[in-house]
Amino acid sequence: SGWMQAASQVVSRLLQDTDVKKIFGEPVDPVALGLEDYFTIVKRPMDLGTVLKRLNPHTRTQKRERYADPDSFVRDVHLTFQNAMNYNPPSDQ
Repeated sequence: SGWMQAASQVVSRLLQDTDVKKIFGEPVDPVALGLEDYFTIVKRPMDLGTVLKRLNPHTRTQKRERYADPDSFVRDVHLTFQNAMNYNPPSDQ
């Protein structure tokens, strides 16, 4: 649909930034990063790479993982950044 294509372009553009891609481009790996309490604080992990996959009709993913509407897309983008703010103390932001 048209909104998915537009949203995909926005997320792709964000991920062109090296810092954004490094921080938000793939799921957080708490083991590799030594973040033992990550899943205690972050209940629903989300990242922009996952968002982009859910927008792409060519991604081999289960249909239920694709966005049904623009609101669900917006919620996941918001969740991506909210998780980062919740996990990292203000001095790290």
